Order: sequence, then C-alpha cells, then structure tokens
Amino acid sequence: HAVATLLANPPRREVLARAASVIAHRDFGWGPLGAKQRDLWRRIAPSPLHIRTLVTADHAEVDAIQQVSPESAAWDLASYPPATTWVAAVDGTIAGFLAARSLTAGEFEILNLAVAPTWRRQGIAARLLEHIARASPGQWFLEVRESNTPARLLYAKLGFHPVGRRPRYYKDPIEDALILKRC
Repeated sequence: HAVATLLANPPRREVLARAASVIAHRDFGWGPLGAKQRDLWRRIAPSPLHIRTLVTADHAEVDAIQQVSPESAAWDLASYPPATTWVAAVDGTIAGFLAARSLTAGEFEILNLAVAPTWRRQGIAARLLEHIARASPGQWFLEVRESNTPARLLYAKLGFHPVGRRPRYYKDPIEDALILKRC
C-alpha cells in the first residue's frame, strides 16, 4: 500500500529522492569512502608514523625543519605551547611538526606546520592536521602565504576555507596572509 501511495505522489517522490541523494553523497561520496579506506588501511597495516607532543629533545630537529621551510612561519621554539605542539616521527626521526594554541573554548589556531623536504608529499601534514582535529574538536584557524599553493590546496582538501586577509603579514618577502577556517 505504501509503495502505491508513493507512486501516486510525484512531489513526495522528488523530496525523498533529494534527501536520499544528500545522504548518499555525505555518507558514501568519494571523501567519506576515502576516509573509511584510510582508516581501514591504518588498522590493517599500521604506519611507522607516530604523532606525539613535542619534547625538549626534539628542538634541534624541529628547528632544522623550520630552517629549510621558508614558506612556513619562523617562530622561536620556546614560544610553542608544549601541550599543543606535535611532532610526526618516523622510526624516531622527526619528519614534521605542528604547533597550535587554544584561543577560547572550542576555538584554536595553528601557529606553524612544516614537514622536512624529504618527507613532503607523503601525507604527514595531513596526518598532523587530522590528529589535531580529533584531539581538539572545534573551529580551527590559520594564516597561510597567499603564494603557498601546495599548502592552500592541502588545507582546502581538509576543509579549510578563506575567511579573511592580513595585508603585508609575512616578511622576507613581504606578502599577504590568507586567514583560513575549518569548522
């Protein structure tokens, strides 16, 4: 009886079809399926990548990554909050790091993210960003050089979108910063 009623009601069928399409894209689109596949692979074949908080013994390696990453910010390591600064280590070698801070309840800012040149394009930055999103759910902000296309593409892929601009924010060379946000 319900099927016959639905067949006789084209507007209701259209509403149901649209709702089903939204659910299918949200739960079974390429993004969600890719995330499920990555999770499965990580359970089956764990990565040698280990993410942990920064310790004093890491400072030399993190500083070396900053020195060879002019596109990222150059902060004094002592200014990074220890509880919200993570390193990605592969077999004991620091491959990348991410420093963040809490702005207010549920709102955070990424201060710096950099990966050593030999480890780039291997998903380390994405893993660091995924880690912080799980560790501290909420709204995330960051600044990125307008010309840093690889970083901007990564951030867009992970759900960050532009919400503002800081003119002449970066020095050497002077360049605008784009403010990005992820909810």
